[in-house]
Amino acid sequence: MNLHNLKQDYPKMPVEIKNMISSEVENHLSEKKGKKFKKYKSIAAAAAIILLAGTTGYAASKLIELHSNKTGNYSYETEIINSQDNSATETDITDESYITVNFLYLPDPLVVTGLTDKLELEDPANPQPYYSYFSFYELPESGETYYTEHTDIIYKEELTIGDMPAIFYEKNVIGNQTNKYLYEVVNEEFNLLIQMNFDDRIGKDDAIKILENMVFSKTNNKNLQIGIGDLSYEPEEETSFIHMDYPEQVLSATKEELHTFHSIGETFTITGTANYTARSVDACVKGVQVFDNINQLPDDITEAMKYWNGDSPAFLDEEGNVLPDTLYYIKGGDGINTISEVLKTEEKDTKLVYIEVEYTNTDETSSIYDLLFYCQLYTLNDMGDYYEPYEYSLPKEVEGCDWVKGDLCSPTISHILSYNGVKAEDNNHILSISPGETYTVYHLYLVHEDYLDDMYVDLQENPGGSCTMIKDNFNISFVDISQ
Repeated sequence: MNLHNLKQDYPKMPVEIKNMISSEVENHLSEKKGKKFKKYKSIAAAAAIILLAGTTGYAASKLIELHSNKTGNYSYETEIINSQDNSATETDITDESYITVNFLYLPDPLVVTGLTDKLELEDPANPQPYYSYFSFYELPESGETYYTEHTDIIYKEELTIGDMPAIFYEKNVIGNQTNKYLYEVVNEEFNLLIQMNFDDRIGKDDAIKILENMVFSKTNNKNLQIGIGDLSYEPEEETSFIHMDYPEQVLSATKEELHTFHSIGETFTITGTANYTARSVDACVKGVQVFDNINQLPDDITEAMKYWNGDSPAFLDEEGNVLPDTLYYIKGGDGINTISEVLKTEEKDTKLVYIEVEYTNTDETSSIYDLLFYCQLYTLNDMGDYYEPYEYSLPKEVEGCDWVKGDLCSPTISHILSYNGVKAEDNNHILSISPGETYTVYHLYLVHEDYLDDMYVDLQENPGGSCTMIKDNFNISFVDISQ
């Protein structure tokens, strides 16, 4: 069989093989239809070519084109064109294989994490924020063109990395963000578009060296596969969604609405979630302490913090002292014809706020299992007639400001740890509380020193985070912990 022309040789194949290929191609194409950025947890095909046990696969000729087209003053689209004419070359592939990747070069001290989900490069001693993250997408099939869109771009360059076409983008970012730079690279051997996001801690030259030394291969080990997405832009079909009732979230609260705050040491009853059912428990903020150094906390709290944040988290210096934060007052842009600009910067001292909360199972007959515990910290600005999170108050201080962000906090607080006192990996789960038992949990926040007098916590669930309040929780689970 002439391996240089699959189009001509396809009719000569045995009927069984032709049927298998036709069926698999049809299945593969039907999976892709109507999807946008669909994540594939497994890959059974490379391009439109099928992985068949005991047969030969065919990989596309190297005819992928990569172009960057300007769509606005600061926006571009990457055009990915497959201009092949169905010609193919032979490659050895096996049934039910997946694509994995190995890195032959990584600058110290970086390691690879999250291979099968969101592949990242991070420093084990300071895992947050990570240095770089990768995304992988299938290349277009024969005769197709895909696009990726990019905004806030202040520089772009088309280049070649090894023998792979590539595009480099530099974004207008404010503060510490991993996605300052982006390389988009084509790997035709494995039919992949590679996106590498990174910042100045890696730099352009090291990023190129990393990309040049990424070795892709086939594996039968599903646990080693990389997640691969689909870039097709066909409109999605209408889907019926299950309606879910969420609690009402508000951006501020009048003093008539929110008129009762519990105090530190006061016990009150809240509704928690345990094994997906509502359970009543008594709650009490037992104590709140403010520290300048992580080593002032109990040893088990420090170890739990390291489990999530590494030995050298970004908010601490080498001696364990908390570092100051930088606030950016920003006028927003649309990322297409205008970009965001910094109107003002401000340095803020920070403190560690350590909160102990007790829960008591008041049920005299039954234990509570897998109780989720919460402690959403707010810094609330007393506006006279109402309370407003500082996320919304701070922008009003500078004319033309749309929002405020910090390098360490967002913008006045940052959650560091919730710990059940047993295992850091349990996060905010109490595994069990016996009838009448009182159980203590711990929370750690980084807070701007200026706002220690305006701290409040909500001990019931809040899916909106520190920028929204749950109206149903007013006068039930809010505690004034001002210092």
